[in-house]
Amino acid sequence: MKQLTTLFLYTALALCLALFGHSLWKATLGKPGTPEFSTQPRELPSARFSQPVPAQQEQLPKPPQPKASTIELPEPASPSDHSSAIQVAIIIDDVGYSLPYGREAASLPGALTLAVLPHSPHGVELADLGHQQGKEIMLHVPMSTVQHRKLDTGGLTEDMSQQEFETTLMDNLASIPHVRGLNNHMGSELTQHAQPMQWLMATLAQKELFFIDSRTSAGSVALQTAEANRVPTRKRDVFLDNIRTPEAIGRQFDTLIQLAQQHGSAIAIGHPYPETLAYLNQAVPRLSRQGINLVPVSRLLSRTGSQKPSTQASEKLPSQNTIYN
Repeated sequence: MKQLTTLFLYTALALCLALFGHSLWKATLGKPGTPEFSTQPRELPSARFSQPVPAQQEQLPKPPQPKASTIELPEPASPSDHSSAIQVAIIIDDVGYSLPYGREAASLPGALTLAVLPHSPHGVELADLGHQQGKEIMLHVPMSTVQHRKLDTGGLTEDMSQQEFETTLMDNLASIPHVRGLNNHMGSELTQHAQPMQWLMATLAQKELFFIDSRTSAGSVALQTAEANRVPTRKRDVFLDNIRTPEAIGRQFDTLIQLAQQHGSAIAIGHPYPETLAYLNQAVPRLSRQGINLVPVSRLLSRTGSQKPSTQASEKLPSQNTIYN
């Protein structure tokens, strides 16, 4: 009997311990929501932190796009490229008598140079207009010819005294505004004489003006005399319109381009003829697409005379029955 009682007590004690252990397990290890053992998914961050990255930050660099197949010509050179690009200057002589054609010349596209005759009826107006249109202005001084042709007002001749020569020259310069340089109108006779050329260049040096030898005579000493007086100078390479047809002007224009490509630069002289103006109006805008800059003639000048020798084509002189002699 005593043994049964003891067994009953042990059984009851074991049952109590089992119940106590089960309660303790639920209180510690089995409590739901405990972080270490939770099977519930964690809460996602707040919506304000889960917005997509702004589109600007998400954009990847775009691959280079192929150039359009229609773009075949080079872009025009910028003004800063003048020192390295192929350059041409185009001078329009004999400006001042025809107001309509002078206006058209002043309105041509690009940086052409206008050579205005002194004391001409519309010289002041056209020089002002050309200056406003960004054209460089020169004085186109009449000089005596081997054929002794009649000269326009302000003509210079080899039989003038120094005082008469210099007074006439100064009056010419005063008659046209915005003048930066000078070239000869005709002058096949005068440009061969050293003394009047020395008077001319001494005055230009004093006035800080440049000189372009229109080269109406193969015997001209104007260029050498200008160089000796350190006057910025150069001679023309091509006459555009000895023959006043679009085909002939086009051939001379092609010669200008060829010389510029060969030597880096070239100078052409034309006139305010309807044919010349019409041709230049459509040809000048194409120059930049050929990699050629049209510049004021003063950009092509040097005080040292270090310029490329002219080819035979550029040395061709007008025939004796033209207005240039």
